[in-house]
Amino acid sequence: MGDPDFRWVGNEAGVAPIPCWNVEPFEGEPRWLPAECDCRMRALNWFYSDQDEDTVKSVEELMGLHYYSVGRGCNLLINIGPDRRGLLPDRDAQRLLEFGAEVRRRFSQPVATLADCGREGNVWTWAPSEPTPVDHVVVQEDLTSGEYARRFAVRVSPFPYGEPITVWEGQSIGHKAICRFPLVRVQKLQVEVTEADGPVALRAMGMFDTTGA
Repeated sequence: MGDPDFRWVGNEAGVAPIPCWNVEPFEGEPRWLPAECDCRMRALNWFYSDQDEDTVKSVEELMGLHYYSVGRGCNLLINIGPDRRGLLPDRDAQRLLEFGAEVRRRFSQPVATLADCGREGNVWTWAPSEPTPVDHVVVQEDLTSGEYARRFAVRVSPFPYGEPITVWEGQSIGHKAICRFPLVRVQKLQVEVTEADGPVALRAMGMFDTTGA
C-alpha cells in the first residue's frame, strides 16, 4: 500500500462495506485502488500458537468471508502463521483445501452464463428452455475502460406464473458481485444496471444452483 496501488479495506475482519468502489480519492485525486480484505485463519493470533488450534475458522465461516470480500469485488487475504517446523499448520492447511473445494463446488458449474443471455440496453435476460432452480447470480463488470455501474438489480419471473420479482439489489459490481438469495425456480432471469455513469459492459455472468452440486 506504500505506492499505493491497492488499499486496506479498513478492518482486519475480512469484510468489505457496501458499496466498495475501486476508485477512491488519494491526495485529492481519484485513483484506481482496489480493496484488500485481510483476516486471520485463527481467532486472535497473526502468528503461530500451540494454544489456539481449536479456533481455526470453519468452512462455513470462510465461505461467509468469501461472500463479504470476493463477493463484493475485493481480494481476500487469509493470514496463517507457520508452525515450529516452518510449515503451515496441518489443520489450517487442511481447512484451506476444504475451503477451496467448497468454492469450486458452488461456483464451477453454472447452469447458464453471459453467453446464454440477450442484452437490451442495460438489461441482460436469460430465458431457460425449462424452469430452472437458481440461488446465486455472479456478475463481473468489464473494468477495461472503467467502473461505471452504480446500482443494479436481479429480477426473476417465478415458475409457473406471476409478475417479475426483485431478489437482489446492489450498488457496486466491480470485479465481482456474488448475489445470493433463497432458491427459486425461474422462467426468466434479468440483471439490470439501474444506474450508471458511463457505458456499462459485463465481463462475465453466471447463474448457479449450489444446493445440490
